[in-house]
Amino acid sequence: MPSPITIKITIEATHLKTLKSKQHFLIQFCKIFNLNFKVIPLATKNKKIALLRSPHIHKKTWRTYIFKIVKLKFEIYFPTKTIFAKSVIRFNTLIKILSINCRIKVNFLS
Repeated sequence: MPSPITIKITIEATHLKTLKSKQHFLIQFCKIFNLNFKVIPLATKNKKIALLRSPHIHKKTWRTYIFKIVKLKFEIYFPTKTIFAKSVIRFNTLIKILSINCRIKVNFLS
């Protein structure tokens, strides 16, 4: 029996619309190659950044910004290695395009 290959992709973005558009591209990729996939939403994280507004050190005026980081785990299941070999070049191009404005981690499991 041929061994299936699984790709786990974790995407982190600061905007929910950005994350949803990246998810849409991955779903369309899976539909083109007739692949099974699973979408797992992960917990959001708030990150605080404090910036000094004044160039003068003795006048300490700080501005605090809060960034909301949204995460998503996307799993793609390739049933055989031949299907994986046919689509891996297009998958690499897709990952390069998707990596704009977000952080992506890709894990290959076989």
